[in-house]
Amino acid sequence: MLNTKITVFSLVLIFGSLMACTSNGQSQVAKPAEQIVPPPPPTDTLLGTDPYFVDSREIISPFGPNSITRSMCQDANGIYWFASWQGIIRYDGKEFTNMTLLNRLQRFHTFNSRVTRNGQLWFGTIRGGVYHYDGKEFRHYTTRDGLSDNWVEWIFEDHSGNIWLGGNEGLNRFDGQRMQFFTNQGQPSPDEVHGITEDKSGNLWVGAGNGVWIYDHQKFTEFKLTNGESLSNTRSVITDRAGNIWLAGATGLYRFDGKQTKRFFDGFAGYVYEDRKGTIWYAGSDKGTHIMNVYQIVEEGPVQFMAPVYPPMAMVFFIYEDQQGNIWFGADDRGVIRYDGKTFERFGG
Repeated sequence: MLNTKITVFSLVLIFGSLMACTSNGQSQVAKPAEQIVPPPPPTDTLLGTDPYFVDSREIISPFGPNSITRSMCQDANGIYWFASWQGIIRYDGKEFTNMTLLNRLQRFHTFNSRVTRNGQLWFGTIRGGVYHYDGKEFRHYTTRDGLSDNWVEWIFEDHSGNIWLGGNEGLNRFDGQRMQFFTNQGQPSPDEVHGITEDKSGNLWVGAGNGVWIYDHQKFTEFKLTNGESLSNTRSVITDRAGNIWLAGATGLYRFDGKQTKRFFDGFAGYVYEDRKGTIWYAGSDKGTHIMNVYQIVEEGPVQFMAPVYPPMAMVFFIYEDQQGNIWFGADDRGVIRYDGKTFERFGG
């Protein structure tokens, strides 16, 4: 049996201490001269407008997003891309650029970002469809192009290079030429898709509001616990390097090794992630609480490590390791926080 060491990052600290440990002089950088933000594009009659989009006063800033940030990725050139309520944010290590404003994209809050193996970038929005960026221009896909709906929460690239898009109405695939919607043809299938991964056999595992589903490229089958319980409101799914499937959701964090399912946490688990060392991280809140902690699971004896961060967070939306080995966290309305193994740096404005 696996001995578990759970390392807890409690997200609490006084503001002054965090500002003292910031790098790049963020707390001392003077704001640039006032910038002219271009007007929004004409309202798309299909999409309408997004009341939750957070307007920015600047296109380029020394400060990161100061809104909910749901996802990030880093491309082969080391550029960081954030999916935030302010839109798509690009960070080159010095300045943050709001690409939604700069490129006059439809102003919808962005939920997911993904860089593919060939360097392409994808961004899913809520009610605004999905954007594909090839390094030169953005292309916008909506229900006009075959999407089942314009709510895209998760983007995943399979071993063949197909792009899978999960949203409110289920699962879509883009094969490089066209969009296709996948369903069980009248039988139950995933809806409100929050996460997608692929197992060693090439099956897709889909975390959804109505449970966990396995797609064998012919049909969807619901995955249940041995007692027959469905894992409703599953928010995050990954495959680790050993081939185990990790499932994070409303009833906790689970690992399926191909034969048995083990629960590691019985509160709300909102996100699960594996770093390059093979350590499993997850964000969770204990039952009855509204503050999230970040945990690690490694194969050693039980030791608890407290690493505080300001301020207390109601949600931690993502955990991500960059090419330099730093760990990033996406916060509720406070942007992003980077942990270099010793200190924390908040990048919000």
